[in-house]
Amino acid sequence: MPGRIDGRLGACVTDGSRMACLRPSEHFPMQSVMKLLVGIATLKGVDAGTLKLEEPVTLHREDLSLYVQPIADLVRLKGEYSTTIGDLIRRAIIDSDSAATDFLIWKLGGPEQVQRTLTRMTIEAIRLDRDERHLQTEIAGLTWQPEYIDPKVLDAAIAAVPTVES
Repeated sequence: MPGRIDGRLGACVTDGSRMACLRPSEHFPMQSVMKLLVGIATLKGVDAGTLKLEEPVTLHREDLSLYVQPIADLVRLKGEYSTTIGDLIRRAIIDSDSAATDFLIWKLGGPEQVQRTLTRMTIEAIRLDRDERHLQTEIAGLTWQPEYIDPKVLDAAIAAVPTVES
């Protein structure tokens, strides 16, 4: 079948009172859904007074992530980019920016702290235990390496991963 890819699908829908799920007991990588959860955890930090939306932050080349990260162009332009926590939240959620997301995870104290915040909020059945860098490289069959912030290096590493015959 043209355009067909192998994979598995899991989903749940609700009308507010009932829920129907496909593969509800299986675990799936969150992919970019994690960006909303990181945004929520960051806003909880703002509510708690540990962060401020207008708090200045500076991203450097080593803060870059992989795949979708529009902020990378700004960082590469001068070697760094100064912005605010509020702007990073917007970039993470609206632009799906992986570098902004990973920086916020770091600013919050790591994936464990984000998970603690979600647990305190009773957001259950979700596990956020890695940042974008680690999640995406592991999905590709790799272990995160700092040189993967260069898309050419990452693409070459992914191409070198042996394919598994099913």
